Amino acid sequence: MVSVESLLSEVTTLFGYQLTLRAADELFFGDKMLYHYHSNDGSKKGISDRSSPNCMNKRRNQEGKCPSNSMHEKPDGSDGLRDAIANARKTLKRALDDTSGSFLEDLAGNALAKLTGEVVALKKVSDEMRNEIQKLREDFQKILNYAHQGHEISLPALIKESSEIQKPLEVSKEDFDLFESSDEDDAEKERIKQERLKAYAEKKAKKPGCIAKSSIILDVKPWDDTTDMQEMEKFVRRIEKDGLVWGAAKLIPLAYGIKVLQIICVVEDEKVSVDDLIEQITEEVSDHVQSVDIVAFNKI
Repeated sequence: MVSVESLLSEVTTLFGYQLTLRAADELFFGDKMLYHYHSNDGSKKGISDRSSPNCMNKRRNQEGKCPSNSMHEKPDGSDGLRDAIANARKTLKRALDDTSGSFLEDLAGNALAKLTGEVVALKKVSDEMRNEIQKLREDFQKILNYAHQGHEISLPALIKESSEIQKPLEVSKEDFDLFESSDEDDAEKERIKQERLKAYAEKKAKKPGCIAKSSIILDVKPWDDTTDMQEMEKFVRRIEKDGLVWGAAKLIPLAYGIKVLQIICVVEDEKVSVDDLIEQITEEVSDHVQSVDIVAFNKI
């Protein structure tokens, strides 16, 4: 069974912890605190003796002053904190006492107005960015269309085109030439310009153009499984044309022991017609070839 003295000892220990916490408050807030006399003695007798009037009078006579009833004295610097707490309590009380909800509506209205302003500003920035992106897309599409028409894209051409769109301000005829350039100098500059343009045109004409080529994969089908596929490949490769180059070939099983000759060829588009080539294979190798199909057709 727990004794009374052990219970009183626990109470005094808790009271000691409270004094420690209050000392921490004093250190944090800078407040001045005055504590009562306290001892961790757990006996009931000691506590009753210290709390008796005779003991209090004796201690008062020894120290020359009576301990204060309050745990701490409030300094003068706590007025600002006291006012802040009072204002917070007043605002909270106003919000709780407002049955109509006007106070909360005012707070919500201010927050909504601020949020609406931010949304409008963001929408304006988004519209400006969308317009800039649309302009960039239009300019890029113009460049692609210009390139698809067969024109060469160069920096001088783009600069010339942009200068035509944005024409500079016309110089008044009354303006005078600071360098006093004569007509002879202008004629000489024009002659040099024409010579350079002519030399550039000749150089460009000598440069060979790009030759369009195509890579084609053909499936050459025999009549039956008794057809000699090696001999059929030799007959196909004997077909020669200007702009035709035969590539690798392989046999692919089809069904019932029948195999298909798959062969690659590269042709120049201007010199060799694919339809004519297929027709020539079918006619010249008709004893071995039943039909010719195009498996793949790629531009080079």
